[in-house]
Amino acid sequence: MKILLNPKKKEITITAQGSETDLFSLIVAFAGDAVIYPKTSPSFFKSFTNKIFSKLIIDMTHESITKEFIQMLLRTKNIKTI
Repeated sequence: MKILLNPKKKEITITAQGSETDLFSLIVAFAGDAVIYPKTSPSFFKSFTNKIFSKLIIDMTHESITKEFIQMLLRTKNIKTI
């Protein structure tokens, strides 16, 4: 998984590699409305199980994204900051 933190835009971009796309369903479940891309809607979770996404963009300013979540991302190996 590649993670790109952009403090200017207040966004976190997560790109999956290989079988890591299954992990995105877990991230979306916790992040909820904080997910900017792909756009969420009431039927999003039904369609999410049928599609495979390789990229997520998360809003860092959303109330559900905590400092602990960002610190956890910073501890990963494949992270870049702009």
